Order: sequence, then C-alpha cells, then structure tokens
Amino acid sequence: MSDYNGWKNKVTWNINVFYMETVERMLKDGATEEGIVHHIKRELNQDLYLEQRNLINFALELVDWDTLIARAKENVQKEQPAQSLAE
Repeated sequence: MSDYNGWKNKVTWNINVFYMETVERMLKDGATEEGIVHHIKRELNQDLYLEQRNLINFALELVDWDTLIARAKENVQKEQPAQSLAE
C-alpha cells in the first residue's frame, strides 16, 4: 500500500486524526494495546446497521495498529519530561 501523510494508508491516518488523543490517554491510564484496539472498534460500531458494521470492520482490518500505538507511546514519552518541568 502507498504512504498517506506519513502513515501506511488512509484508514490508519484517519484513526490517527480522530483517535490519537484517546490512544495516548488510554496508554497513560495503563490500557493494553488490545484494550485500546477493542475500545476504538467498539466505539466505531455503535448504533450501526449490520451492513455499516461490516464496512467499518473491513476498513479497520487495514489499520496499522502497531505503528499507530508505537507513535502514541512516543508521544506520551515526549510529554513526560515536559510535564515534570512544569510541576
């Protein structure tokens, strides 16, 4: 697949845009990678008809979760020294 704004594909980029803050917050709260993925998938599947859920789930299979979560971990680590200085 081609590169999209520095991400593996457009679906991964969209999850980054709309959910990166959620992923970072969940990491800070001690959530597991599996828990984060489950949370986002559950949220995106709420109140949808079967056909809509099938399309969303197909798209979510294309997300590069490993890279997305790794980037979120980097962001959280970068924030920690800055927070220490502010205190």
